[in-house]
Amino acid sequence: MRHSLRLISTPFSVLALACAAGAAQAQECVGLPGGRGMLSLGLEGMDGATGRGVSFAYQAPGASVQLHHRALDAFAQEDEISTSQAVAAVRLPRSRLPLCITVGAEWTDYEYSDHAGSSYTDGVRTESYHVFGGYQRLRVPVGVSLGREFHVGRGASLVPYLQSTVFWERERLAFRGGSAEERPGWGVGLNTGLAVAKDWFVVRANLAQTKTSFDRSPILNRRNDVPVLSVHFGVRF
Repeated sequence: MRHSLRLISTPFSVLALACAAGAAQAQECVGLPGGRGMLSLGLEGMDGATGRGVSFAYQAPGASVQLHHRALDAFAQEDEISTSQAVAAVRLPRSRLPLCITVGAEWTDYEYSDHAGSSYTDGVRTESYHVFGGYQRLRVPVGVSLGREFHVGRGASLVPYLQSTVFWERERLAFRGGSAEERPGWGVGLNTGLAVAKDWFVVRANLAQTKTSFDRSPILNRRNDVPVLSVHFGVRF
């Protein structure tokens, strides 16, 4: 946890330069380079799981909407971890800094299972799993985001940003056989990233960390509160 928070805090030195810069453009505060929108694809991962993701962003003067979906293949688990997210951001009009208020919703679900073992029959490998049930989590974050687009010449720009959030969530694990366990709670999160744009081409990297504020049984906490890293390649228009 301490190591991941140090990684998240690294862009502070860069973002401090934004305090002395001039007027900000539309939605650089959430890491979007100039343009009407952006579409990107890439790789995503967290501890014990890797996969792919797709993102879409649309921005107007003073506001933006970002949609994101990822599917991760978890180690020793048969089902993918699927997460969909929507985030809206509104620029603070009277702030000299490029600050935004953000609000969103995130939905995660997967079939919770553990790897039970492997067997070979006539040279064919068979994997078996213990299936415990379906896991779902709804998370609603509200936060503040600071970012700045630095134009470095020849159609290229750098857009670092840092976002802090407070979120409410409810998670549910429905066990096979009919019983279920639900837990509501609150938490905090940090999300940082850097976009590199050159003409129409964009590379965007993000690192996110969350921490819930209540104790949970290990079966509900297994895929939560770990850093999530994404690296996307896309186009802006």
